[in-house]
Amino acid sequence: MQAGTTGINAMRVYNVTKQGYDQDPEGVFIKRYVEELRGVVGSREFVHEPWKMNRMQQLKFGVCIQPSSSPSSQLVLSSSDNISSYYTT
Repeated sequence: MQAGTTGINAMRVYNVTKQGYDQDPEGVFIKRYVEELRGVVGSREFVHEPWKMNRMQQLKFGVCIQPSSSPSSQLVLSSSDNISSYYTT
């Protein structure tokens, strides 16, 4: 950008996932406020992108990821002592 050519209405779009990796690589902030992800240890990818976990990883970390029926959110995180009950068919 050249000096003086950016207006006050310049549109900036931030990638939330990239910002998480860059600013909070260990996921400390995320784990503090998203209690369902507190059990995710040793994997920074899954703290920032929990939807990438397969069923075995979800069981390992005590997280259940379900598709949401709400149009405002894409997935539902839940944690439970008896998480295996989510996967019995």
